[in-house]
Amino acid sequence: LKLVGSHCGVSLAADGPSQMALGDVSFFRALSQVAMAPGIPLMTVLTPADARVAYDLTLAMAAHPGPCYLRTLRPDLPLLYAGDAVFKIGGHHVLSSGKDLLIVASGYMVHESLKALRILKEQGLNAGLVDLYSIPFDHQAIARLARQCQSRILTVEDNYGGGIGSAVADAMAEAEPGILVRQLFVRTLPKSGRSPDDLLRYLGLSAEDIARTATELA
Repeated sequence: LKLVGSHCGVSLAADGPSQMALGDVSFFRALSQVAMAPGIPLMTVLTPADARVAYDLTLAMAAHPGPCYLRTLRPDLPLLYAGDAVFKIGGHHVLSSGKDLLIVASGYMVHESLKALRILKEQGLNAGLVDLYSIPFDHQAIARLARQCQSRILTVEDNYGGGIGSAVADAMAEAEPGILVRQLFVRTLPKSGRSPDDLLRYLGLSAEDIARTATELA
């Protein structure tokens, strides 16, 4: 079973919360914690940040022996990755190395987090950024990256709680209890907006909000 949910997340903007499917990551992530066979979760959740990643993950999930859910976006977005980048089930991609804290984002919020990195750099903070496009993921790899960043992680997603933030927090609590995880996700019922930027500011998920929270955490 391969599922694709399109036009997901608050970046949908004008269509409002009834069309945003903000509980999807949490719902399917619950299934990802159940094994249908050794090494094969009952559901793999994939959240590409651009068209290139979406294409590669479509091919990857077609070849994958278990069920998958692919979450795609509406907005036109710039391509983030060069042609030699590799995207696979269970993988992640390090977009920026850092030493003060690690930002872990998915989907549309990878782009917003890149903007936040520029703000943080101007403030003298060196943050790392991981595109966590797959659940399940390599817990130990994320823990190693976090330890290089003062054992502090900020997760960023444009859906309700229970998604990648909870997945990272659960994994770090089990594998690395000394790592601090703070989550940014949709905590207020959205409204319709003229643009994704309008919604992100309303929900406290803009690049400025990410940078401010990162500064508090660091």
